[in-house]
Amino acid sequence: MVERSAQLREFTKDWLHTYAEFTPGWSTAEEWRQIEYILKVLQPIRFWTLWMSKTRGVLNHQVVQVYQDMFNDLQTQISWLEPKQM
Repeated sequence: MVERSAQLREFTKDWLHTYAEFTPGWSTAEEWRQIEYILKVLQPIRFWTLWMSKTRGVLNHQVVQVYQDMFNDLQTQISWLEPKQM
């Protein structure tokens, strides 16, 4: 849902010109930047979830590798986000 809101950002902005009473719900530039960070951090989890949902059969032999890849990527994301202030 967060990804879809980011994709529809410009459309929503135009929609708010018509329905101004919903303007207080519009995110600030800082909030949009945080949404982009969230999407970047969650991207590998989304990838593996979609990949596993498309496969048929048992994946027991691949579970360790999938989790290892996800944790490695999360460690990379943590080191990337560490110097940033939110």
